[in-house]
Amino acid sequence: MLVARTSLAQSRPDVIKEIFRVFREARQVDAASKGALDPYRFGVEANRRSLEHIIDFSYRQQMIPRKFTVDELFDDLTRALGA
Repeated sequence: MLVARTSLAQSRPDVIKEIFRVFREARQVDAASKGALDPYRFGVEANRRSLEHIIDFSYRQQMIPRKFTVDELFDDLTRALGA
């Protein structure tokens, strides 16, 4: 998982898009060496179920004050990446 500051995402969405592009390209190079198996999931939608589990576990362990939705954790730009 990659994390970027909200201020960066808001002020320089081009940087966020470029970071995503570079990581996706690196994944494609690595996946090509593994054949058909692609263990990497990119984007919010591809990881939504895992993120929901993480939120649930974090809430049950009292690490967060409430159960956030996945959409609350990502801005519009980030949710659109990988779609």
